[in-house]
Amino acid sequence: MSLLKVKNVGKYYNGEPVFRQVTFDVNAGARIGVVGQNGQGKTTLLRLIAGELVPDEGEIEWFGTPSVKVMAQTIQFEAGQTAFDVAMEAFSSLCALEQRLRDLEEAITQADSEVERDQHLKKYGKMMTRFEDQGGYDMHARAREVLIGLGFSEHDLGRGVATFSGGEKVRLSLAKLLLVAPDLLLLDEPTNHLDLEAMEWLEDYLKAYAGTIMVISHDRYFMDHIVTEILEVHQGEVERYLTTYSGYLKARKERRRRRQRAYERQQQEVERIQSFIRRYHAGQRHKEAEDRRKKLERMVTLSPPPDYEGGMGLSFPVCHSGNDVILGEGLTITRPGLTICEGVDLRLQRGDRIALLGPNGAGKTTLLQVLLGLERPTAGSLRWGTGVVSAYFPQDLSFPDESVNLIQELRRSQPNLRNSTARDHLARFEFFGDDVFQPLSTLSGGERTRLHLAKMALVPSSLLVLDEPTNHLDLEARQDLERALLDYDGTAIFVTHDRYFVDQVATALWILDGGHLKPFSGNYSDYRAYRQAQQFEEQQARVRRRKAAPRPKRPKKKVRVTSEELDRLEQEIEEQEAKRDELAEFLSRPSSYAEGAGRDAVQDYQAVEDVLKTLYRRWENLAHHFEQQRNKS
Repeated sequence: MSLLKVKNVGKYYNGEPVFRQVTFDVNAGARIGVVGQNGQGKTTLLRLIAGELVPDEGEIEWFGTPSVKVMAQTIQFEAGQTAFDVAMEAFSSLCALEQRLRDLEEAITQADSEVERDQHLKKYGKMMTRFEDQGGYDMHARAREVLIGLGFSEHDLGRGVATFSGGEKVRLSLAKLLLVAPDLLLLDEPTNHLDLEAMEWLEDYLKAYAGTIMVISHDRYFMDHIVTEILEVHQGEVERYLTTYSGYLKARKERRRRRQRAYERQQQEVERIQSFIRRYHAGQRHKEAEDRRKKLERMVTLSPPPDYEGGMGLSFPVCHSGNDVILGEGLTITRPGLTICEGVDLRLQRGDRIALLGPNGAGKTTLLQVLLGLERPTAGSLRWGTGVVSAYFPQDLSFPDESVNLIQELRRSQPNLRNSTARDHLARFEFFGDDVFQPLSTLSGGERTRLHLAKMALVPSSLLVLDEPTNHLDLEARQDLERALLDYDGTAIFVTHDRYFVDQVATALWILDGGHLKPFSGNYSDYRAYRQAQQFEEQQARVRRRKAAPRPKRPKKKVRVTSEELDRLEQEIEEQEAKRDELAEFLSRPSSYAEGAGRDAVQDYQAVEDVLKTLYRRWENLAHHFEQQRNKS
């Protein structure tokens, strides 16, 4: 069933087209990924659908009145609000209904007559049913589950929003949007500012989301796990692919090949007709030539397929080092209130490509800076191998002097660089024409990333240290960086939240978490499978411990009937305990709440707990009875 239809939509900025004659439909329940290079209009497309922008031509037709919400990169908060207050705003109507229930409770207790009290009770019953049906009893649990899932700690829930960083505020905006749960959810780079654990949680949540999703993301791993169709925005056109992201890459290549062949065949036909017209338009076959000219005029001219070439001409020059690149012994790194690692022995060897993973705030940037010698470890020793020359891509993309232009910045680090050489080099990183003369202060995040990479590509190194290099890069640019690292004959250690990038590039992982640095041999997919197996084993161990826990000693059977009754009671207790454990495991999964079954499961869990309390009391009474029987006998 169609949710909306985009019909011949066009959008222009300063007379230049962003889109022309764009047509596609969105079906209810669809999972759509919006892809394309930076600057092609992906965000504009989402804002048009959200109603934040108006098409300059064409229209967007809606079927019914679905609720539509777009992820905001900036959000306004009221003074004094906590993170939990903001999340609960998603349930404003339920909170208002809850307050009306409290008011009715007060009115019931203060009713002047039986009739008045009965009227209040009747109204209260209807309102309570509506409150339950709309999920009123689990709204606080849902708010907490989403906030914790997106990486907020228990302490963060009570923190004032005014103390939050920009990234934390974006995450809070996303949490509120997920809790609102509109019919059409429009997400623009939702994985920004999320660590790996939060990304995985978000994937599980969105997989179970009941509504329709349109998402822009440069995270290919995320896209492959969420979307089932792709809208590609490229050079003013939008093309639809009914497949996953990986399927889209293959289909795009095949579609481009077919379009190229059709275009070339038509060009050959056009040239053949034009040659005939030129040859015979003034001779005896003039009439045939005129017929072919008319045929040419009626021909629907095919456009050449979109050009996906270009991107960064990135490669890292290398100078060779010894086999041991960095050796650390007993390495301890602490900062106020944080132990990053303690007593760690590490070895980085030539040819290693290490992905440094860990939650936000674990100290990954500090560890990189210690390895580079920019900061000192708290204890232990660190030694570089012979001939090691490092190149550093910092997370902070600022420059010492933001008023200079791109050529001046290159020549600051390479004074002997000629202007013509600098311009040619910058062109490899998609800076053309007058782009090279713009001041650094005007550069976007993606342009700053490309300029930093351009500087690194000028100087040979044997060790690359990259802190979040994939931030601000579109999908094509990330692939360029992947290829450059795979071709690099030196050593690399990098931090990124792009799991697909890690899978493609890393030869091993270093996991930094909770003050420990643990090596893992394999890529991210291997690590995720390993961790899931660990979690399963831990769950099984908890079940085994519960079953093995000592139970109250049961007296020896004296009376046959009483003994059978005790056996039946114990069996009933075991069945209820198994049911409780099953519900607890269900409620621990994020998808349980997204499926809308969280409320019922919470109520079922509480009901089972109540039953178990009763059964435990009965068992204790019966056991006491046995003890008395034994003492009397």
